[in-house]
Amino acid sequence: MSAETTGEDSADEPRRLPDILDCLAESAEGSKVSFEELLNAFGRRSFGPMLLIPALIALLPTGAIPGMSLVTGSLIILVGVQMLLPIDQPWFPAALRRIRLDRGRFDRSIEVARPWTKRLNRLIGPRLQFMAEAPVNYVTALVCIAMGVLMFPLALLPFAVAIPAGTVVLLALGVTTRDGLVILLGLASALVGLTAALRLLP
Repeated sequence: MSAETTGEDSADEPRRLPDILDCLAESAEGSKVSFEELLNAFGRRSFGPMLLIPALIALLPTGAIPGMSLVTGSLIILVGVQMLLPIDQPWFPAALRRIRLDRGRFDRSIEVARPWTKRLNRLIGPRLQFMAEAPVNYVTALVCIAMGVLMFPLALLPFAVAIPAGTVVLLALGVTTRDGLVILLGLASALVGLTAALRLLP
């Protein structure tokens, strides 16, 4: 099975966090930003960024938009499921690709994230790369699916979706940058987050 079919990222895709953020910022045109534009920024060849985009949107101020956590949770589930399949690139239905974000809110979220990505970039890089390969990447995919599902009930609680979204951000960063230590942190975060979420839910 090829690297692409096991959910690994193409070697020519941006792996540095500031570069990923720049790709997202440059993809936006007009007063609204569609998921189509954000996905096209990476050519839809990379599973890592395809997980990172909805997770960041859920974690940043854009996640406060009513119903946005349901959209981002659905995208995370969809990408996670496809990471388990022998396919070359993620696929997204037209209904999800057409969803649009307010450009002003999107730009503010990018600016909020930018200083954090610069700090994190100094700490993240290729190591323990076997964690980003099969069979471990299948575990990562399953955890992302579980976190995406968890976003649905947590959407009823203020800011609670940050718990699963933060976990997916860590896992997506690890996959994108091929940093196995970050993937391990993401898996540990999933256990902590699941415990916290179960306490929050009625």
